[in-house]
Amino acid sequence: MKLKSCLGIIVASMAANISVVWSAYAQHHAHIHSEGQLLIAQDDNAWRFEFVLPAADMLGFEHAPQTQAEVDTVKRLIKDAERVTPFLVLPKQCKITQVMHQLRDKLTHLSDEPYEHDHTKHHQDEHEHSDKVSHTDVAIAYEMECRSPIKSADIQLFSLASSLTKLQVQWITDASQGALILTPNATEVRL
Repeated sequence: MKLKSCLGIIVASMAANISVVWSAYAQHHAHIHSEGQLLIAQDDNAWRFEFVLPAADMLGFEHAPQTQAEVDTVKRLIKDAERVTPFLVLPKQCKITQVMHQLRDKLTHLSDEPYEHDHTKHHQDEHEHSDKVSHTDVAIAYEMECRSPIKSADIQLFSLASSLTKLQVQWITDASQGALILTPNATEVRL
């Protein structure tokens, strides 16, 4: 029993470290439209799926909503995030315990600053942006309890954000760790 408890602490610590590293990576990594990230972590029966996605792909804009149509777009994404299935489909043995996102903040912190977007440099299909450009990511995390291990998850996100072409996935579970890239034609993560 002590061994399982000790392993749980180690896995939780590793998951926490990965989350910190992943958050730092996501904040400092070059912002690339059409590409998002997904981190999956397990600690015994507790699971976390955390998406970090370009606001341009999820909302169609990166600034605080300035029109009623933009406010409605944010509200629609909040509803989609809270329904879960537009983002991912999990086995029935899992129960969502918490959904976290910062989308409501976008509705309450309307910006008076003008939106700057300067595409002055190009490198193949990726855009490199000047330092004065401010880009926004949308972070959505799902925490859940599962009676038995998740062996796979179907990521439905691509149908929600048609401009999203790549999702970099990393995971650490009690049984494995790994990474892969999902596309609209390959949406299943096998853990």
